[in-house]
Amino acid sequence: GRVVQQGNIRYRYDDNGRLVEKNEQRDGFRPLVWRYRWDSQNQLTHCETPDGSRWHYRYDAFGRRIRKLKVHDGKLTATNLQRWLDGKPDLTPRNTAIYGQDYLWSGDQLIEETPIYADGSLALDSCVLWLYEPGARTPSARVEKGKLHYIVSDHQGTVREMLNEDGTLVWAQRLKTWGKAEKSQVIASNNPDYHVGCNFRFCGQYEDEESGFIL
Repeated sequence: GRVVQQGNIRYRYDDNGRLVEKNEQRDGFRPLVWRYRWDSQNQLTHCETPDGSRWHYRYDAFGRRIRKLKVHDGKLTATNLQRWLDGKPDLTPRNTAIYGQDYLWSGDQLIEETPIYADGSLALDSCVLWLYEPGARTPSARVEKGKLHYIVSDHQGTVREMLNEDGTLVWAQRLKTWGKAEKSQVIASNNPDYHVGCNFRFCGQYEDEESGFIL
């Protein structure tokens, strides 16, 4: 059987058993609703989040995700509501706003993540490189804008911590049973390394922030 309700969250599936809607009830507030669409290969192709944002996903012939992109069509969403309230009816995002990611692979290794600007160009100066030992599924280091961060993994290949070049702990996570992360804030928000993060979970897993899925 499939889980149809867990606490205040309800789940709806299609005829193939794929999740198509997640509905989180909140006392005194509108429910939070996520909607999902899948292709014939059981790959997530579309996601609509509670704030009205819509995401599209693309894959290569090997089933590896190569791009995710947020659609901007001028519609009012929670993310651009303040601009509308401020009397700015043009809801077109700034060209420098980040609206997606490109992914580059080497076999089963995700080796590069490059942000995509709203105008479709790549933010090459902000790409993140992941370095691996030969044949490994878990990266051993992260490089962004010339800064190197070392990754500490456990015996199962699960990323646990990241250290800067001075050996200072800048990021850490604990994982629940199915890979959902409980991140620990280990440095102050004004630290230049505060933005450093990692979406790798258990070995071979990658978490999507917008969909909430562990892939």
